[in-house]
Amino acid sequence: MVLLHDAIESKKLDIRIIERNIAKGVVTSAEVDKHLQQLPDDSENADWVSIESLSQEEIDDRPNGSQSLTESGNEPIGQAGTQSGTQFFQHH
Repeated sequence: MVLLHDAIESKKLDIRIIERNIAKGVVTSAEVDKHLQQLPDDSENADWVSIESLSQEEIDDRPNGSQSLTESGNEPIGQAGTQSGTQFFQHH
């Protein structure tokens, strides 16, 4: 049972469910803030990319004569945008 308890505890602060855990009272905002402050700064290890460079790479990698999703009449899978200066990709 200890293993199950440890697994559940490690997921309390999982970014994918943290808002739900705060709403349910599983974890408090103060605990989240404390946890975030304790995380190491790994920004030196990050690879920063822009949406524009990714789009250009896709065009450059496309074989001659092939069509993109929008050129073939299909809708794009997702929509790129920015929020507070951070780029994100939203899946439809």
